[in-house]
Amino acid sequence: MIKNFTKVFSFLTFAAAVSAQAQQFQVTQDLTGDDYGNRVLVSGNSVNIVGSTNATGAGSYDMMVLDLTNEGVHQGGGQLGGTGSETARAVAGFTDGSSVVAGASNTLAPALGLDDLMVLKLDNTNGPVFYNVLGTDSLDRTFEVVEGNDGSIIAAGQTGRSIGSNKSDGLVTKLNATTGAVVWAKSIGFQFSNEVIYDLLAVDGVGYVAVGYSGVNVIGLNDNLFFLLNEDGTKNTCFVFGGPGDDDARSIMENGTGKIYIAGNSRNIGQGGGETFLARFDVSGFPVIVLDWYKTYGETGNESLQRAVYDPTSGGVLMVGTTASFGNGDEGFAIKVDANGVIQWSKVYGGTGNDYFIDAALDGSGGFYLSGYSNSFGGTSNNLWLVRTDANGASLCNESNAVFIENTISSSVAYADFSNTALNDIVSTDVTLTARNVSTFAFGQNPPTANVLCTTIGVEEVSSNAVSVYPNPAGSSLNFNFGVNAADAKGLVIYNALGAKVYETTLSNVTSIYTADISNLASGMYTAVVFMNNSQVTAKFTVAK
Repeated sequence: MIKNFTKVFSFLTFAAAVSAQAQQFQVTQDLTGDDYGNRVLVSGNSVNIVGSTNATGAGSYDMMVLDLTNEGVHQGGGQLGGTGSETARAVAGFTDGSSVVAGASNTLAPALGLDDLMVLKLDNTNGPVFYNVLGTDSLDRTFEVVEGNDGSIIAAGQTGRSIGSNKSDGLVTKLNATTGAVVWAKSIGFQFSNEVIYDLLAVDGVGYVAVGYSGVNVIGLNDNLFFLLNEDGTKNTCFVFGGPGDDDARSIMENGTGKIYIAGNSRNIGQGGGETFLARFDVSGFPVIVLDWYKTYGETGNESLQRAVYDPTSGGVLMVGTTASFGNGDEGFAIKVDANGVIQWSKVYGGTGNDYFIDAALDGSGGFYLSGYSNSFGGTSNNLWLVRTDANGASLCNESNAVFIENTISSSVAYADFSNTALNDIVSTDVTLTARNVSTFAFGQNPPTANVLCTTIGVEEVSSNAVSVYPNPAGSSLNFNFGVNAADAKGLVIYNALGAKVYETTLSNVTSIYTADISNLASGMYTAVVFMNNSQVTAKFTVAK
C-alpha cells in the first residue's frame, strides 16, 4: 500500500524556484468525472489543488490531490479512498517541507451517511507518512488544517453531538505530526445551539484562534464566533460579532502589526440576499480586543465568500467566492481591498455555466491563484478550474470588471459582543476520536485533460504586421486593426516608457477594429502588447497632445 501510494504521488514537488514574473492564464483540468477543487497550496514550482473526484476509485468520490506546475501544467498527483465518499477540504504546507491534506470520509463511519475526519500527510520527499481516519459515533468533518506552534497538526471543523441529534459543535484536534495520533480533541459549543469552525490561526505563545459561527443568539440568528484556545485546547476567551441576520466567519488573517482580519458571509445587512463581510480588529493590547470596522461587499444578488487571504505586498486582503449578481448564473468573484477595506479592484470570472471560486493563494510574484471548479468550459460535469492573475486581477479571458457596493456598517447595526454572560456557556469539551481501520482504502492515478482557456505562458511573439496600429502619433484614441485575425484577439495591455501598466482590457467578439480610449495618457512613448490565442503582438507608438 505505502510503496504504491508513493508512486502515485512521486511527481509532487515542493522545492523548485518560483518564477520572478507573474504569468497569466486560465485552465481547467478534467479527470473525466465530476471534479471539485476545494483548496490550493502554492509551494516552489508546485500548485497543488485538493478536493474530490468520482472519476476513479471503488467509491462514489475519492480524495484528490492534483499537482500542477506554477504554469498550470499537470505533473502528478493521485486519488485515495474507500468504498464510500472521501473529499479533501483543506491543505497546509509545513516548515519542514511536508504537507498535510485534511477532509472527510464516510467509508468507515458507524452510521449511514455520517462522516469521519480524514488526514493525509506527505513528507518532504513526497512520500506518504500516514493517512488516518478518526471519528465519533456521529458526524465529524475537517474544514481547515494548520501547523501547530510546536510542529504538530491542528485540524478544525465540525462534530455532531450524537446519532440522531440535529445539533453540532465546532471541532479542534491536535495530532502528532509523526504518527497522526490524537494528542487532544475538543468540541467547541453551547448546549442548545450549533457551532462550526471554518478557519484556524496559530498564535505563537498563546494557542489557536478558531473562527466560524455560533447560534447563541447574542446579536442575531447565527453570529460570527471568535474562540481562542490555549495550547492544551482549553478555553482562553471568546466573543461573537455580526448583525441581526445569519453570519458565518470563513477566514482569519493577521498582518503582523497587531491587526487581524476576519472575512465571511452576512445576511440581512447590505444590498442583496447575502453579502461578503470583512472586519478588522486591533489585538495589539490583548487581552483587550477592539473592533476597528466592519464592512460588507455585494450587489443585488447573493454573494457567498469562500476564502480570504492577506497580501503582505499591498497590506490588503483578497476575497474570493461566488456571486449571482452578475453574468450567467453563478460566477466566481474576486475583490481586492486595501488595509482599510477600501476596494482597489473587483472582478467576476466565468462562462455560460456555473463557476465557483473556493480558494485563493499568492503566486509569489505579485499575482494570485484563484481556484475552484466550473462547468462552463467543456469536459465532463464539473472540472477543476485554476486562474492565475496579475496584481490587478487580470487573467486575459472569461472575466469582467464588476462594481460591488462597499458599505461601512455602523456599530449600532453590526458590532462585537465581548462580555455577554451567554458566552460563558460556549466551552471546549474533551472529545474521544476513534481511529478507523483504513487497510481497505485504495488509490489511483487518473491524469487529467487540460483545457487552456488563455495564457501568456510560452506565447510566440510575431511581427506587428499581424495587427496594424494607428494613428501614430495618437491623440485621444488608438485603433487596432486585426483583419482576419479578429477572432483570435484576447487581451490588450499598454505600458509607458518606464514599464508601468497604464491600460488593460480583455478582448472578445472583435469584428475587425478595436478602438482604445487613451485620452488619459500623457504625451510620450508607449508599448502596446496584444494577446492573441497562442501569440502576442508588440507595437510601439507615440502619444502627442
